[in-house]
Amino acid sequence: MADLSLADALTEPSPDIEGEIKRDFIATLEAEAFDDVVGETVGKTDYIPLLDVDEKTGNSESKKKPCSETSQVEDTPSSKPTLLANGGHGIEGSDTTEA
Repeated sequence: MADLSLADALTEPSPDIEGEIKRDFIATLEAEAFDDVVGETVGKTDYIPLLDVDEKTGNSESKKKPCSETSQVEDTPSSKPTLLANGGHGIEGSDTTEA
């Protein structure tokens, strides 16, 4: 290896500047191999779009199945306390936290 000094760096001509490398970022990503270790890849047959229920779309599946989160059973006698959607237990007048 040649001994270099500051004087050599200032007197020698600068090397030719390389041209700018242009590449398509998306094409580079698509060309890379992807190993789905976790199992997050979804095929076209497994994909279920999360859309708002709209009467205009005519989606028969959404009309057949009632939403379990919005339906609440009221006034049904049960031996176990009912957990309501708002986090309550459906027990009126039996507050066990007060002593």
